[in-house]
Amino acid sequence: MNMENKDKIKEVLKVLSDKLKEPQNKELLDGLLYELSPLCATGERRLDDIYELCIEKIIRDQAIAFYKDTPLAEIRSQLVDDFIRMEYYRRKDDFGNFCLALYQQIECMTNYVCRSPQLHDIVSKMWGYQAWVKSGIGVKISISEREGEYTIGKLVLIGDNKVEKSKMALQNLYAIDKIRTIVYFYGYRAMMKNSDYDSFIEITSLLNDIYQCRNLVHRGNVPDQWEQGILDRVLPLQSFYYYKFLGVLAQYVSYIKDGLAFLPSLVMYANSIEKKELKPQVNIKAEANTKKYEGKYNGLIVSVKSGEFEVKIGEKRYVVKRKIKDGINKGDNVEIDGYEIVYGNYISINQYTKV
Repeated sequence: MNMENKDKIKEVLKVLSDKLKEPQNKELLDGLLYELSPLCATGERRLDDIYELCIEKIIRDQAIAFYKDTPLAEIRSQLVDDFIRMEYYRRKDDFGNFCLALYQQIECMTNYVCRSPQLHDIVSKMWGYQAWVKSGIGVKISISEREGEYTIGKLVLIGDNKVEKSKMALQNLYAIDKIRTIVYFYGYRAMMKNSDYDSFIEITSLLNDIYQCRNLVHRGNVPDQWEQGILDRVLPLQSFYYYKFLGVLAQYVSYIKDGLAFLPSLVMYANSIEKKELKPQVNIKAEANTKKYEGKYNGLIVSVKSGEFEVKIGEKRYVVKRKIKDGINKGDNVEIDGYEIVYGNYISINQYTKV
């Protein structure tokens, strides 16, 4: 190459360099570095290393911005570092380590929040109250405006030992219990409506999926049948779940940010009510004097409500819970295949058929 051509190339590169320094041309610079990186070297470093450094700076800036407004100053630097690792593994398509780095952010925030004595006092005071409220009218609701069969403890805590868990310090609960507690008390501000149930289950299920998938990088971990079912559902759709899990992280951060701002109001509400401990679920059937009726019986559907219906058999009326079939309405005649009185006017039945 003669000197004249070299001078022209240098002149073009000078103009190009000046243009690429302009903020609006950032994507063009990234693209150029990406194209050149496999072919060129500058001194001891390849251009792909330079490109990687540029990407890392962008991700660090994104991580700082992501956690900027979250009132978690004491752990913010750790969250930023974990966010950067998470994005590094996502770009490497390492799903297991991506889930681990993502979960570590959730775990770090969860443990920090659950060390709050204020939140512990609120939660331990309210485990026994009904989980639903009749309307979303903020902290001014009265106790009479809570309704439904689900108590907060029954909804939030996992497993058969809910009563024992409700007596524990919040920070000593299992990770998934603490996560669900934060979703309920910070995400829904301890005032879920019945219509919120599906969204509560959706986000807590996704958070549990992350919890299970972070075990992919733990050597020697053998998933049980239930855990393997989660992996069988998630792993074939990893590309989809990268972004779905990122969305859950953003939602969880938002819950904590808004919940911490709302905490003083929640403290005021908790101070206005009496403590109600979570009680063991009563097994009505075991405690009642039951009486069985074998054979076929004709019944008349007297009323149909959500989750139950009332049936007249002979001269007596009985209530049946959670046995409603599609197409059964008030006024229908049914044939009942045996029934058992379990408590007062409540009965348990084997089968019934519309006639």
